[in-house]
Amino acid sequence: MLLGSTAYDWRCVSYSRAGPTYFHVHVQAVCRWTTSQPATIDRFVNYYSARSWQCRV
Repeated sequence: MLLGSTAYDWRCVSYSRAGPTYFHVHVQAVCRWTTSQPATIDRFVNYYSARSWQCRV
């Protein structure tokens, strides 16, 4: 879930009766999982663009 407009505003969310709980997204782990490569580098092109993350192998 995107809670703002910068590259670091992504959060995972878990819903329960008490309300939503937000967790930090570990971008390097996401890159490793999506590329199936253990050696990846996560980076963003523009801090002010939340959708500018890249995974480099």
